[in-house]
Amino acid sequence: MKPNLRSGYITFYKKDNKKIKISYISILLIIIVMLMLIPILENTIFNLIDYSKIDNRIKISDIKVKIEASNVKPELYVEEEEIEENIEPIDDGKKYVALTFDDGPGKYTKELVDLLVKNNVKASFFMVGQNIKNYKSSVKYAYDNGMEICNHSQNHKNLKNLSKEDIEYEINSVDDMLEEIIGERARYYRSPGGNQNENVLNTISKPCILWNVDTRDWESRDTQKIISKTLKEVDDGDIILMHEIYKTTLDAVEPIIIKLKEKGYNFVTVTELYKIKGVPLENGKIYYGM
Repeated sequence: MKPNLRSGYITFYKKDNKKIKISYISILLIIIVMLMLIPILENTIFNLIDYSKIDNRIKISDIKVKIEASNVKPELYVEEEEIEENIEPIDDGKKYVALTFDDGPGKYTKELVDLLVKNNVKASFFMVGQNIKNYKSSVKYAYDNGMEICNHSQNHKNLKNLSKEDIEYEINSVDDMLEEIIGERARYYRSPGGNQNENVLNTISKPCILWNVDTRDWESRDTQKIISKTLKEVDDGDIILMHEIYKTTLDAVEPIIIKLKEKGYNFVTVTELYKIKGVPLENGKIYYGM
């Protein structure tokens, strides 16, 4: 190699004495390109190593060791059992009621949810499968705004008249849709019309939640009658039955909430009501208000 500063070239001599001239500019460009390639090469090498697999192996190993060492059921299962078995009533001197809405979702669901949120009220919605498929966004909207979503069968049939297989379909198909929409299956169901028998109770592995204040809003379709009947019959620990598919019911909800709040009532979901009252719920049994 023989540099020549004046000519701007570096001369290389091969074994056969042949000359190869390379300009300084070419060498400089080669160096710049190599410097630019270094970060790319480093990143490529880094990506070839699948660190996620290494982390996963460590995590799975840790979990396996912990489970084998403790020899107990997963923590979530234990917590759920403790909640059900060691429930204690809350004696805070307050009055509680649960608003429940059947037969939705429908065209008024989102408006109803907005009204409940506006009044800082939670409620439980017992939804029908054939409506869920047409109002999936309303189901998600209710759930995302803190409402409790429950099962009211696929086709709103009298479950007493169905076979075990048909009863299972009526409940499981709704749960399948709910799991797809909100990521969980319903904890409770309500049989259409409250119709029950031993076959229904033995087939459905959920608590059945009925009611003890029936507004009969489906019958009167009269807002003022719905309000009057509710205020006249309601008491601490009650479950109030309404139907979200009627405009007259929608118009009655806010006046009922305002009046009951003035009387010292607090509104909770079905789950919250039974926990407050210290009542554990069992599969295959019927529950009303307190």
